[in-house]
Amino acid sequence: MQDKLQKLFTEIDLDDNLLSYFSDASIEKVVIYDNNKLLDFIINTKEVLPIDVYNNVLYKLIAYFHQIKEVKLIIRPK
Repeated sequence: MQDKLQKLFTEIDLDDNLLSYFSDASIEKVVIYDNNKLLDFIINTKEVLPIDVYNNVLYKLIAYFHQIKEVKLIIRPK
């Protein structure tokens, strides 16, 4: 897992059992729109994630960045 992604997951307190889904993952980019009102996380993974893993990560991001109006999580499997 990429260091930046590891730091992000540590900050949002992602459950350790979900980290295995991101062993070969990396952050492609983080995009901030409209004066910090919209935030997109684009993450590259090796495989398609189960929906419950995706939802868990998204909910953690939304909770952590609660001051942002809209947070999107885009997963790009290779």
